Amino acid sequence: MDALQRLKSFKGESLFKRACMNMLVKMASSKEVEELRKQFQAIDKDGTNMITPKELSDAINKMKMNMSDREINDLVEQVDY
Repeated sequence: MDALQRLKSFKGESLFKRACMNMLVKMASSKEVEELRKQFQAIDKDGTNMITPKELSDAINKMKMNMSDREINDLVEQVDY
């Protein structure tokens, strides 16, 4: 899951780099944004427009990726701003 790797690398980045990443996302094509939206909605099982650590954990386990609950919680804390 390429998006998971990007989330991991996003973790702990400087505010400047986060601002740059946000700008890049805003420059994405409508097709890319729609694909991201579909992926997000597939993970957001309760439809709250927020991905909980449990929902992220379920998605990671479904893809048979190796990530501990602690890593998932740390990741969510770092990217939730």
